[in-house]
Amino acid sequence: MRIFWIVAVCLSLLAITGCAHQKRTLKSTRGLCYAYSGGGDMDRGPGGCMYQMDICDEFMMNVDGYDGNLPEALQSIDETYQRLSRIHGNDGCLQYVRRARDLAQQYCRAHAKPTADMTE
Repeated sequence: MRIFWIVAVCLSLLAITGCAHQKRTLKSTRGLCYAYSGGGDMDRGPGGCMYQMDICDEFMMNVDGYDGNLPEALQSIDETYQRLSRIHGNDGCLQYVRRARDLAQQYCRAHAKPTADMTE
């Protein structure tokens, strides 16, 4: 009987705190990008890349004002990725370009408008 009450209390706490997945906000996505620490020389920037915040800002411009059109957003993000990969391919910042791209894509996928393909 005691186990039953413990389980009931735990399930109640989960329900109260909301165990449903919440979409990340643009502000929190940007914060995760800024805080990413890929290792490296800490004197060069927040995570070892002196351009980390600029890289994050470039990708966040793709999702700022995002209207839910996933294909357009992903294309814009990919174009930004291609451009920044060429710029930062040899300066130790490529992993930050990849991380910023991934966060931007995750944000857009989470906030995409449902389409016929998604609802079937």
